Formats: sequence, structure tokens, C-alpha cells
Amino acid sequence: MTAEEIRQEIAKLKLRLAFQQDFEDEVGTLRGNAFPARVKRLCDGLKTRTEPSTPPRRRTAWHIPKGGRIVAAVLIVLMVGAGSAAAALQMASVGLLGLSAQSYPDHTSYSLTYTGKTIEVPESWEGSFYPAYIPEGFVYRNSATSEVIYADASKRALSFSENGVGSSVDYDTENAKITAVELNGAEATLIEKEEWVTVIWLANNRLFSIDMQGSAEEALMVAASVIMIR
Repeated sequence: MTAEEIRQEIAKLKLRLAFQQDFEDEVGTLRGNAFPARVKRLCDGLKTRTEPSTPPRRRTAWHIPKGGRIVAAVLIVLMVGAGSAAAALQMASVGLLGLSAQSYPDHTSYSLTYTGKTIEVPESWEGSFYPAYIPEGFVYRNSATSEVIYADASKRALSFSENGVGSSVDYDTENAKITAVELNGAEATLIEKEEWVTVIWLANNRLFSIDMQGSAEEALMVAASVIMIR
């Protein structure tokens, strides 16, 4: 092999290494953001994460092996352009129920009927309850069996979780302000630490929590709006 051929081979090798480094740098930037649910499923086996009940602020970063970084990067690129459409497809309208009363001369009849109002719920949501109010600017990002996550343009996060008997949720309460509050007639705990606010309460044999970057008023409004959907 001549010296010129050797230089050409070295140049090709440098180009391949540059492309690989670009992919790795791009994935390193993107993996800190919330992946669409479909990408999570496709990348299953290339990542590890904490339990679904862990709030956004306590989640660990995804660890993607070097050999799978290019695959993950390609999947992300393919999904970015259709991000809004994918989010819309993952949401479904659920009709809200209400109490209807019909008066007669000798009695009043009460029944459970649809109110004509709907809320948007992720198709993958398996819980029986969901917030009817989401603060303006927050959009759906992803969900698991018992937790759903929203975020706004400033990357503020909001999560709602519904857990049954035997489940637990962990939050950082060190040096936090903890207050007992009343929420729709039930006792709730309000945790405030730095920019994070958490509301935890028990109702209908379920453990609920709202965890968000925002004000206590916002978090309590979301918590107060949680209603039964099925």
C-alpha cells in the first residue's frame, strides 16, 4: 500500500469516527429529555430506569450502551418530526359522569349520567382516576401504568400518580416545608422544597400524588380536580 493510499484510509477512518462521535454527543444531549412512549418501547433493552412511581425529579438518566447509541439516535430523529402527532394519538377523550336528579310529585329519582364534558386521558392509562385540570402550557409527555408526566416549554415537569395497596412513592423531604391541608374533604400532605411542590393524599383506597415545578396553588388545583373516570 502506497503512502497516498494509507493517508486516504486514515482520512476515511477519521470521518467514520467523527460521525460516531456526533451521534454519541447528540444522544447525550437528547437522553436528558422525556422520550416519547413509542421510543421507550423500541429502545427497551438499551436503557435502564427507576420504577414508574418515581417522580420526574427523582428519575435516573437512561443509560444507553455504546453499541446501541446510533440505533437510539436514529429512532429519535425519526420520531421528532411526528412528536406532536404521536402525542395526540396517545390521548383519548373520556366522558365525565355526574349526578342527575329528576323530581316527581311523590319522590326524586337520582341517577349517574354523562355530563357531556370530556377530558383527555392517555390511551395507556390504566388507573380509575385522572386530573380534570392541567395548568395552561403543560402538554402530555409520557405515561406508565400508574404515573403520567406533563411538561411545559420551560421544561417544568408535572406528574400525577395513582397507586394501590402495597405501593409506595418516595420524595425528598429533607429541609422541606411540610403542611397538612384539606383536599375535597380528605386530609392531604403538602410538601414544598425549592421549586418543587408535592401533594399526597389517600382516597377511595388509592394513594394519589401530584408532583410539579410550580406554586402550591397550582399543585392543589390539579389535585382537587382529580376525578373518577372509570
